[in-house]
Amino acid sequence: MLSLGPILCLATNAKGSESEPFGEYTSFCREVAEYCEEHHILFYVYTLKPWNEQRVKGMIWNQRTWVDSDLPKPSLIYNRIHSRKLEKSSHIEMLKTIWREQNIPYFNESFLNKWEVHQKLLPYDEVAPYLPETILLESFDNIQYMMSNYPTVYLKPLNGSQGKHIFRISYQDQLFQLDYSSYQGNQTITSKTLSGLYPTIRARSKLVPYLVQQGIPLIEIEGCPVDFRILCLKDSGERWKVISAVARIAQSKEQFVSNIARGALLKKFEEGLIHFDEAIKKQTKRIVPELACEISQIIDRESDGMFGELGIDLSVDQKGHPWIIEVNTKPSKTSDGSNPNRYRPSVKALIRFFKWYTS
Repeated sequence: MLSLGPILCLATNAKGSESEPFGEYTSFCREVAEYCEEHHILFYVYTLKPWNEQRVKGMIWNQRTWVDSDLPKPSLIYNRIHSRKLEKSSHIEMLKTIWREQNIPYFNESFLNKWEVHQKLLPYDEVAPYLPETILLESFDNIQYMMSNYPTVYLKPLNGSQGKHIFRISYQDQLFQLDYSSYQGNQTITSKTLSGLYPTIRARSKLVPYLVQQGIPLIEIEGCPVDFRILCLKDSGERWKVISAVARIAQSKEQFVSNIARGALLKKFEEGLIHFDEAIKKQTKRIVPELACEISQIIDRESDGMFGELGIDLSVDQKGHPWIIEVNTKPSKTSDGSNPNRYRPSVKALIRFFKWYTS
């Protein structure tokens, strides 16, 4: 039997123009394709067309453009389906069944919601001290309980992403204040009573499940909140390794989330710690990567399927204590542009993992 390989396939539902066929993922896919070519690996992008037992319809990069081709079955599939709704559909479930039946491994099994992540991490003593108190939003009593313990709380949709549809409730000057994002931009309403805010919250939260989370007094740069994105990939021997770490600075003082999708600025990790003394900087630079790798190990071990890449969002309070914000199973592929003429570290790490897994 003649075997061709190794073959890496990236599966995505992303769509764009003729020149950017995978939308914002196009530059990343091209980078992977060119790096794979240098390492004698066949790489193609699969856009969820009907899967044939013998040949797969995919797109390959031919140095100038993306070309539709009939391609052999891959050695490994990199799941970059970025729609939660689509991933839960019968079409994707059928695809995954076919992959399993054909013994084609795939990684980044699925999205995890915020409550699932919290429940997986909470039993572990090594990460529990870094988890904000979090409860499900089932009634007004849940908000009342959290506000009796913390001056600020956040309400987050369990399946939310990109910092959308988040509420912040705070108490100051004898008024309860609710900040939230809408199609008209950031909105703020105030009330003398906490219950006065609930109709606005209920109008949104009755349609999708929410959780209530302890607010953390984040560090700021020029009044804008700062958090950190740590990208971890699985290395040889099932070990997790930090590939990149960046600080994200909110667009303005009014923005209370620091997602890139909400206009946040990317800075070097150290720049986010500018207001700390050297001792806290050194301690944070040691603890944060260790914590991100530990979180990755736990999520990988406690979740169904295989994960090879996770984006860990962490914050640091004004005393230098790290806090776990979120774990992303499909982390953003936006480049920070710091190395325009080189392959980004995440591409190199992805191929190292692929070569190890298929060897």
